Amino acid sequence: MATRLHNAGAPDSIAREQELVARARDLAPVLRERAPQAEKLRRLPDDTHAQFLEAGFYRTLQPARFGGMELDYGIQTLIARELAKGCASSAWVCAILACHGWVAGMYPIEAQEEIWADDPDALVSTSFLPAGISAERRGGGLRLSGRWRFSS
Repeated sequence: MATRLHNAGAPDSIAREQELVARARDLAPVLRERAPQAEKLRRLPDDTHAQFLEAGFYRTLQPARFGGMELDYGIQTLIARELAKGCASSAWVCAILACHGWVAGMYPIEAQEEIWADDPDALVSTSFLPAGISAERRGGGLRLSGRWRFSS
């Protein structure tokens, strides 16, 4: 059984976390078989992404009001630790996307609604080190330009 990073979860949260970690453990052999494909594609294979989505891995930290599980921060690491036994690259992508769902959950409610109101499966990957950013009003919104580095 995986070690919990936090002890604040309710009993139902703990059971859900254990279930997610078990799903990740079960998926590791499949990821090991797909690791060469992930390397060749330089991204998640479509089947891997679909399985992560179906398992709920991306929604672990997402706000409950938008269909997420809103579990304790750190569960994404426990899941990734098991997935990495099959494919470290796929595990990293899964953890980053789950973590950035947590980050987006701290945005103002209007931004969260733009992300998830129409699609609770929408994924977010942020960049924290933008450079040379400029913004101009365009129509009913803003046009941003600049340079963002990789998310991780």
